Amino acid sequence: MRFKEKVAVVTGGARGIGKAVALQLAREGAMVNIIDTLASELTDVVNQINANGAEARGFIVDVSKSSQVKEMAEEVISVYGRIDTLINCAGILIASPIIDCKEEDWDKVLNINLKGIFLCSQAVGKHMINQKSGSIVNISSTGGISPSVGLSAYSTSKAGVSMLTRQMAMEWAGYNIRVNAVCPGPIATHVLDRAYEEPVKRAARAASIPLNRFGTPEEVAKAILFLASDEASYITAENLLVDGGSDSSVTYLVEVIKQKMMAEA
Repeated sequence: MRFKEKVAVVTGGARGIGKAVALQLAREGAMVNIIDTLASELTDVVNQINANGAEARGFIVDVSKSSQVKEMAEEVISVYGRIDTLINCAGILIASPIIDCKEEDWDKVLNINLKGIFLCSQAVGKHMINQKSGSIVNISSTGGISPSVGLSAYSTSKAGVSMLTRQMAMEWAGYNIRVNAVCPGPIATHVLDRAYEEPVKRAARAASIPLNRFGTPEEVAKAILFLASDEASYITAENLLVDGGSDSSVTYLVEVIKQKMMAEA
């Protein structure tokens, strides 16, 4: 098991990609500390892991609040004495073009998606620097590489995550801390379900992906665990695309064209 007796912290671990990461880490021997604000779903994931004979603890934490993040990191250290892996999965999406984006929505997306990673990495990184080892994996997005119409705050936040990843990797490499990011494309989560409620639009979006389907949280989790593990011991400052071969700007145009053709048929 790649993470036997390793101490892991997973933010946004109550559902979606974060949940898939927490479950896979537990199966591979990690002691998993899961952070989220969704109390009921968080409890379910923790109970599921513990029921299967692994070890998990849950923390109700708003990653945009430094006091809560620091308290969580200190508690994990007090219990285990170290943190080997941090996986920053917490994130939200509020769709809006720039001209219509509300200030409070902009702030909320940037605070959780970007500031949250900064605060969690800073709090955990302090302990990793002291122990001179560690691995951090952040969730960015293909939307942070190519602009997506209507995702102004989200795409901007994810572009920031990709740069923050490289910045931390360079600053902390001397302490044997690796920092990487995974950039998922269209993944079958609750967020995608809300965005593509109509079957026709959902089918058109899937058809615009070269692999002709949406990815799964488990597929993204496998890429994350690879980067977090010793198998990737010479990889840092990387932004790994897990997107079925798609590029957000291209797939958007393909989708618009297909939907227009279907509407005119």
